[in-house]
Amino acid sequence: MTGYNGSRLMQRLNPELATVVLPVQELADKLIATLLEQIAHPDQVIESPAPVPVRFRRPT
Repeated sequence: MTGYNGSRLMQRLNPELATVVLPVQELADKLIATLLEQIAHPDQVIESPAPVPVRFRRPT
């Protein structure tokens, strides 16, 4: 099994799960910026933003 988001709940499970840690704030910031750009220029094709780094935390 694998947890997502590195949440505190996933860190407390026993046995501990390997977890994919997503940069939620960075993802949200890029989403909002892209959405605002699309609203400002509805006829323009907006390129996808650069990927964000994702970490994988293994159980200790």
